[in-house]
Amino acid sequence: MRLYDTITRLRAPLVSAGYGNTKRNWAAATSTEFVVHWSTKSVTEVVGDEARTVTRGKVLGGPDLDLEATDRVLYDGDLYEVDGDVMKSPRMGQLHHVRAMLRRITTTGA
Repeated sequence: MRLYDTITRLRAPLVSAGYGNTKRNWAAATSTEFVVHWSTKSVTEVVGDEARTVTRGKVLGGPDLDLEATDRVLYDGDLYEVDGDVMKSPRMGQLHHVRAMLRRITTTGA
């Protein structure tokens, strides 16, 4: 597997949001770089009177790719959210690679 694209993982701590609730504090997020294989697919559609572009990214990384469903990823200047669970693939009893789907939605008024 060829890994040659660099992503920055952003992980925000949980903080109190009052009334016993918690939320992510993205202003205090830590960042870590990983080398991965990246692929992208983009689709534009109009929902109601709003033009929307959904860009999906797929990352494939080695066993050192520490990514969680609540993380965000910065790639090529664009911010993505992890879309669903991170998939960890073992081979012969050891973690072989990690895959994740990412999503970025941008909207503009029509």
